[in-house]
Amino acid sequence: MKTEQPIKVMNKEQQQIIDEVYERYWSSIETSEYDGIGPTSIKLPTLMKEEFINKCKTDPEFSEKWGLKIYTKVDGDKVWMGMVYNDNAVEIRLK
Repeated sequence: MKTEQPIKVMNKEQQQIIDEVYERYWSSIETSEYDGIGPTSIKLPTLMKEEFINKCKTDPEFSEKWGLKIYTKVDGDKVWMGMVYNDNAVEIRLK
């Protein structure tokens, strides 16, 4: 069973993890070169935060690149969303 949940259901710790990983993603893509007057080249991320989260959920290779695993598990009538980042696991109950 695959459950897509919006960002708003995350707890504070999960949101901090997402923010940290997304910031690393953003920083790896964003580049600026200065010609003495101003930036001559700025490259922006191709994925917005929610798209980044969904790609981490559905693309294990992409997720592994950023060190983040997002998963959903079902235990009877309970649904949990979890994240693993830097060997730390955080789960919240969705229903």
